[in-house]
Amino acid sequence: MSTTQAPCQNWIQMLRSLWQNGYSFLPQWRQEENTENLAREIGAPLCLRPFMPRRRPPLVQQLTPKAAADASEYTYSAYFGRSSFPLHTDLSHWMRPPRYLVLRCLTGFDSVTTRILPFSDLSSSLGAPLLCRATFRLRRVASNVASCAIPLVFNEHGSTGYRWDSIFLSPVNGASQAVNEYMFQAAPQSPALVEVSLSRPGDTLIVDNWKCLHGRSAVPPEAVGRRVERVYMSEIYA
Repeated sequence: MSTTQAPCQNWIQMLRSLWQNGYSFLPQWRQEENTENLAREIGAPLCLRPFMPRRRPPLVQQLTPKAAADASEYTYSAYFGRSSFPLHTDLSHWMRPPRYLVLRCLTGFDSVTTRILPFSDLSSSLGAPLLCRATFRLRRVASNVASCAIPLVFNEHGSTGYRWDSIFLSPVNGASQAVNEYMFQAAPQSPALVEVSLSRPGDTLIVDNWKCLHGRSAVPPEAVGRRVERVYMSEIYA
């Protein structure tokens, strides 16, 4: 496991890191700028309200540590509270999950990190053919909705994407069970795992949600004031 805080010198370097590594970190990036304005400048923000009419989440969501009893139902905080979040991809139960997510620090602490693991680690360890055979079912499905198997690997407009979530996806074949075991046993100790600390205002992390898993570390009592804004993106402009 390694920790990265290396700054991106310019936008080209940021894009190169995003394409090559699946994430990019911009320390104290234009810290006085509004997060929504920045998101619209660098790409195409994805509004979730049409897909979540009951919850109607805002375009820019503010993330704060919560005890499990205080968190909204079916969120990671409701399952894990201020303990560490397991590695996952966001909205993995969607047929086509959002491509990117932007995390931007408002109030941060060095003691809380975001862990990132590229799916290339799973591919090299388990083999690409196994990942392509892995399928899952949704653990939570409305009573009037038929549950169908969804693949770990998917393709959209010539781009290959991956999904994983231990809470909302249930393995249905041997390949997906092997992925499940790897994620619980080997992935947390993988040398490919990196940690990024969003500790200063403006610290910004862009993650390719189709190429990398991510998860938050545990939040100690002195860091409960952590505030991070999140925006989902369908595109990052080159």
